[in-house]
Amino acid sequence: MASLLALVVVSVAGRARPQLAVDAGTPWPPHFPPPAAPATPGTPAPLGAGAGVEMLPLRITEPIASRLDAWIAAWQAAGLQLIARHDAGWARGATMHAPDGSRWLLRVEGDLGYGVQARAWRIASPRLGAIVPGPCVPPTVRRFGRTLYARGVDSTGELHANSMHYGFAPSPIADVDGDGVLDTWVPIDPGRGGCPDDVRYEVFVMRGACGHRVGIVGPGSVPDLGFTMPRAIDPSGLRPIAMEQEHVQTGARGIPVSTTTRRMFVGGVNGYRVGHEDVRTGVCHHCAVSSCSPAGP
Repeated sequence: MASLLALVVVSVAGRARPQLAVDAGTPWPPHFPPPAAPATPGTPAPLGAGAGVEMLPLRITEPIASRLDAWIAAWQAAGLQLIARHDAGWARGATMHAPDGSRWLLRVEGDLGYGVQARAWRIASPRLGAIVPGPCVPPTVRRFGRTLYARGVDSTGELHANSMHYGFAPSPIADVDGDGVLDTWVPIDPGRGGCPDDVRYEVFVMRGACGHRVGIVGPGSVPDLGFTMPRAIDPSGLRPIAMEQEHVQTGARGIPVSTTTRRMFVGGVNGYRVGHEDVRTGVCHHCAVSSCSPAGP
């Protein structure tokens, strides 16, 4: 049987084109060795000559931990040093330090049978050795779950109902201080009627096995800051974080009403605080109205 091929989106000179490049049975990154040329933080990692490759969607038949180990070994053979591993259960990653002083974030995530996505991001000038106020302590451990129930009518008038389980635990979600190591976000239980978008997070800037608590962000969904790096570190030494919270409730005449709250969290003297908040409400005929109940993690 022919080997499975993954579709890789390669950006060249500002244009994107699909390219069949990576064999599912080949360890990564031999096809795209780490280059010595500098890269601008926040741009796709230049994993090949003249190409900026940000994501490699792969379909594999081995656990993501095994695949990550193979990639780490390949990067070590290319001269990079393993700084830290990041394990969020459904996603695993690592921080690698290059001889030129840059750092790389690697991550593989997904489910067997549904495909696995791999990403790499290069930080040209990591912010190392920054002093973070407060004691360095082991992050708080909290684990809980929520079952979300949703009902809605589609454009044909048919009613649909579904449920989904969400598990929450301390996870290395985003690098907030710019050192290339993912920091730990600890979820805060929103209470009996709370849904996933009502969860807030304590953020710990990690220094080895301990971390400095730099405040609470949320409620809302957590962006993929560890890899997209959308905002520069501010004078407080922390990266501004944008979060979005959405609620849909039944309005007049049974028509759903959606309320979206966007908050920007910025660093302050005592850690993160809300810098800006924007609330928008509107009728959404085909949005699903949801409710939640507690569940196991």
